[in-house]
Amino acid sequence: MVRKCKSLLDSKIYAIKSIPLGDKRIDGAKLKQMQEVEILKELKHPNIIEYCGYFMGLDFGNSKILDP
Repeated sequence: MVRKCKSLLDSKIYAIKSIPLGDKRIDGAKLKQMQEVEILKELKHPNIIEYCGYFMGLDFGNSKILDP
C-alpha cells in the first residue's frame, strides 16, 4: 500500500510504501523486497518518484498520513 504523507521534520510531501514483513513471509520474499529497495535507490527518471529512504516499524516514522 502506498500512502501520501507529510514529513513532520521538513514539511515536504512524500509517498510511503508499506510492505508487511510478518513471520509468515518466507525468506525469499523478504530478499525480493530488499532487492526492490536497492533498485529504487539507483533509479533516476522524471517519471519515477525519487527514493528517499526506508524505515522499519509499525508506524510511519516522523510523518503524518494525509490520505484516508
